[in-house]
Amino acid sequence: MTASPGSADISVVIPLHDKAAHISQALDSVRAQTVAPAETIVVDDASCDAGPEIARASGLPNLRMLRREVPGPGGYAARNVGAGAAKARWIAFLDADDTWKPGHLEAVSAILSAHPDAGVVFMSYEKTGPRGVSVRREVDTDRWLDLRACLALFAERDIFHTNGAVIDRDLYARAGGFPEAKGFGRGGDSDFWLRLIVANGGAFLGAAVTSSYHSQYSGVLSKISTVGAQHPVRRTVARLIAEGADPSLTPLLKRLANRKTLQWVRPLPNRRIATKLQLLGTLYPAVLGRDDLRGMARSFLKNW
Repeated sequence: MTASPGSADISVVIPLHDKAAHISQALDSVRAQTVAPAETIVVDDASCDAGPEIARASGLPNLRMLRREVPGPGGYAARNVGAGAAKARWIAFLDADDTWKPGHLEAVSAILSAHPDAGVVFMSYEKTGPRGVSVRREVDTDRWLDLRACLALFAERDIFHTNGAVIDRDLYARAGGFPEAKGFGRGGDSDFWLRLIVANGGAFLGAAVTSSYHSQYSGVLSKISTVGAQHPVRRTVARLIAEGADPSLTPLLKRLANRKTLQWVRPLPNRRIATKLQLLGTLYPAVLGRDDLRGMARSFLKNW
């Protein structure tokens, strides 16, 4: 697809499931972009509210509406449907209850113009919630991070977010897209980011804060019931190691798997002790740190 003058060669994908209260704000933030996308694809993930009708009536230029008949957990399948239908080279994502700042696509376009082989760009973002706004920025200037550097950061904290991701369409397919299999109700984003940076050998990180993750609307904290017996990242790490991952990267991969696993363990109530113990059994003991052990102890004491 050739982008029209004044627009970027970027397809925007928005999964939509029962977000009638928020979709207008998300679409307005796309409309407000100083550089317009080539198209915006809203994937109705079997919504039961008026969200799809609101999107259709928005008047957003180059809007395409797609529909799935059965909703998928986490919007993963809906994102894959949108990505598969995208006509532009680059695919950007925005959740239906979040927003972009007006310069998001302009900042991304500048990076892609200077680094057309970046493969994937993650812009910095802010998280809003009942406690206010916190900025998540990992770099002071736009820069490429190789796989080792990405893993070192990712093993410590969540450095990537869906709303800040812009991915080459071919790389997206090569990395396998978001997981759709049963049992991936949570953790699929992190799993895809791991597979993505491994397939790409790293990622380009943008310093500008260009999106807002409105955590008060996401419902993530209420989805503890979807936690399974093994985090998706742990499964992917085990596969990468079994397939012969660089031994020098193995400790970082294991630390990442442990961090994501403990992220699931901590909020689980002790009435789900069996799931807790199953998760703890997937940890890599050799790379556990003191903070990990303290966190494990607190999770049992706090939830007893």
